[in-house]
Amino acid sequence: MRDYAKEFENRVAFIRDLLKSSGAKGVIYGNSGGKDSALVGILCKAACDNTVGIIIGNLLGAEEYDRARNYCPKLAALSCAASIFLAR
Repeated sequence: MRDYAKEFENRVAFIRDLLKSSGAKGVIYGNSGGKDSALVGILCKAACDNTVGIIIGNLLGAEEYDRARNYCPKLAALSCAASIFLAR
């Protein structure tokens, strides 16, 4: 049987090690609103309080954009989300 708590802690430790070895003071990740982005946000926030999810609004459909904007506060990650709209 898989030990999900141990896997979670291993991934958080991996992110912390990367932050330490790189000298980075935080994490910025792409937030598409999907479950992969949700997991990345949760893991990064567990590893570092200075975590920001970036939503690139015009690269997503309306449903994905709304999901990306709304999921952070609902998951314990509480990542900040910024919307970026690129000029076309």
